[in-house]
Amino acid sequence: MKPYAVTLPFLLLPSLAFGQGAIVQSGVVTAHDFACFLSNGIAYDCGISSLSPVVLPVIANGHVIGNASGSSVAAADYSLTAMLDTLATPAQGDILYRNGSVWTFLPPGTSGQFLQTLGAGGNPAWATPTPITYVGSSSILVTGTTISISAPVSVANGGLGLTVGVSGGIPAYVNASMIASSGLLTAHGVMLGGGAGAVPSALTSLGTSGQVLTSNGAAADPSWSSAAAGTVTSVNTGHALTGGPITATGTVSAVDATSGVAGVVTPDTNAAHFLNGAGAWTTPAGNAPVPLVGNTGSIGGSSLAAGACSLGTVAIVGATTAMAVALNPVTYPGDAAYWKGYVSSAGTVTVANCIAINGTPAASVFSVRVVP
Repeated sequence: MKPYAVTLPFLLLPSLAFGQGAIVQSGVVTAHDFACFLSNGIAYDCGISSLSPVVLPVIANGHVIGNASGSSVAAADYSLTAMLDTLATPAQGDILYRNGSVWTFLPPGTSGQFLQTLGAGGNPAWATPTPITYVGSSSILVTGTTISISAPVSVANGGLGLTVGVSGGIPAYVNASMIASSGLLTAHGVMLGGGAGAVPSALTSLGTSGQVLTSNGAAADPSWSSAAAGTVTSVNTGHALTGGPITATGTVSAVDATSGVAGVVTPDTNAAHFLNGAGAWTTPAGNAPVPLVGNTGSIGGSSLAAGACSLGTVAIVGATTAMAVALNPVTYPGDAAYWKGYVSSAGTVTVANCIAINGTPAASVFSVRVVP
């Protein structure tokens, strides 16, 4: 092996020495050459053919090449845990975090604390939870994380004392701050107020069909009783009847035919028949038949062509198609209007409100008289 002299102005490159897997920079050599150094620092031309490939050592899976010895030594195989332990003296419960410049450990906090972030500009820290304050009456008990309620419970704007209600009962105030439950109220029953200091209750009896609820005054509950007969206060007798007015008891009689006073019109459509005092239908002597009269509903008020009519009917008992009809409008339909009527069927009169020229006859009720 001959000495290799370093001369300028050749291109200078770092000289590399190989040994024990380590690569060490030392001195400079000319371009395209390698140098081997002895312990005395003299460089020799080793020749490229004499160099061996650099081979890294074999290490365990998940490990790194580094130095965790605590002093300056050659790199070796170390676990990640061993390398992290060089950052500080770690303890169980430490949390690794990055502060403003280096990685470091946050020591464990005290039992019950939680990890709190202080934002992008601060380091995480352990913090003690703020206790939750429960506001309530002495009936609400807080033991650790358990909340229990003792009876009775005082509720603002509510009630006190209703621990268990009765199925079918009604909660009610028994004083300004106390609620209690009534007993079971019977289906279809009547609820009775209990007054101050008491809950409602049910009337003990449901009564029987047809009975009525009767008040027994302010000092007693109402009760069911059979409906009493009504009391007559005043009954007047009208046309063809005598005996009124009746204010208690009395008799209503029909006028006798021989008296010459018209009686009750017969329903057999014979206008000449009247009920006499004996209960027979006859014609009073020397007396004209009672006129058959009635009023229609409002007829007219619609636009009509010349000669057209608006029609209406009125029921008049006793009227027959053989009888004549006289009409009188309650409201004058107008100068161009005219009206007519006739018995269109037994007991029915048809009335027409007509117009002589195109126009609208005013609506009117018509008084109708049927003449036998």
